Amino acid sequence: MSQGTNPTYNGEGKTALLNMIHSAPNKAELTGYKPHITGVLTSGNAADDSFLRNHLGRVYYSSLHYAGLDNLITDAVDSSFRTISMTPTGLYEGTASAGNANLKLLLHFDGSDGATTTTDSTTNSHTVTFHNGTQISTTQSKFGGSSAKFDGSNDYAKVLNSADFNFGSSDFTIEFWMYATDIMAGYHQDIIGNQIGGGFRVVFSSKGSWEDGLGLRTNLGNVQAGSTSGWTNNIWHHVAVVRNGTAINIYRNGVSNATATWSGAITDTTQNIIVGMDSRSEPPTDYPFNGYIDELRITKGEARYTSSFTPPTSAFLSTE
Repeated sequence: MSQGTNPTYNGEGKTALLNMIHSAPNKAELTGYKPHITGVLTSGNAADDSFLRNHLGRVYYSSLHYAGLDNLITDAVDSSFRTISMTPTGLYEGTASAGNANLKLLLHFDGSDGATTTTDSTTNSHTVTFHNGTQISTTQSKFGGSSAKFDGSNDYAKVLNSADFNFGSSDFTIEFWMYATDIMAGYHQDIIGNQIGGGFRVVFSSKGSWEDGLGLRTNLGNVQAGSTSGWTNNIWHHVAVVRNGTAINIYRNGVSNATATWSGAITDTTQNIIVGMDSRSEPPTDYPFNGYIDELRITKGEARYTSSFTPPTSAFLSTE
C-alpha cells in the first residue's frame, strides 16, 4: 500500500470504514456496509483500493462467520470483495473469541415490530418467553432498532431458572436500558428479579418514602437511593446494579445513585427470572413496569463497573 494516502470511499475515510465493519453489531448492518466497499469504489490510488477491498472483505467474511451466518457467504453475493475461494481456508481473519464465561444472559430484544419472541444471545441459550402481550416494539429503541415493550398492566417476560442466576457471594452486574413512560406512578414497578425463597429483585419506587428510586432487594438487605430525583419519563436511562466484594452500587447513567455494604451470600433460588413484574409470585400479579427495556445483561463473577463510567454507546457483544 502506498504511504501517506488517506483515500475516501463515498465520503468515508479508510479508517472510518474499517471501524464500521469491525463494530457492525448485527447482520443488517454488516450487509448494509457492503455497497461502500465493493470494487466499484475507487480513490484514484490502485494500491489503496486493492488493500481496502481485500482487508474489508476479509473482515466482513469473518464477522459473518463468527456470527454463525456462513449461509450469507457465497460466490454470487460476495465475490466482488476479492477473488478467493469461498472455503474456510484463507478466508477468515482472526480467530473466534472464546467469549466471557461470566456472561450469563444477554437480551438485545431485537426483532420486527409486534414480535412475541426473543432469544438469549449468550452461549447459554436460556429459554425466554413473553406473556400477556409483551412484545418487541420499534417505537422505542436504544440500540438495534427495537426493544421490549411492557404495558404497565400485566406484561412480563420469563427466563427459565438456572444456577447462572444464583449469585451467592460472587461479584455480579445486572444492567439494562430502561425507558419509562410513567415513572412517577406512585407505586412499585418491578424491572427484573427471581425473589422467591432467595434471589434478587430490582424495582423502581415512587411512593414518596425511603424506598424511592431504583433499588435492589435480597436476603442481605435493601439498597435504595431514597429519592426519585434525576429520573425522567420518556428518555433512556442506563442502569447497572453491581456487587464488587462487599460494595453494592446502583449506577444511573454511569454515576452511582445508591450504595450499601454487604457481606455474606444471596440465598439461592429455583425461581424463574421475571422481567417487567414482581417476581415474588408466579405467575406474577403485582407491580408491572410501564415502558421499554433494551440490552438486558447479567454477568456473574464480575463487577463490570467499580467507579463512574461512560454508559455504553453501542449494543453489547456476546463475546464481552
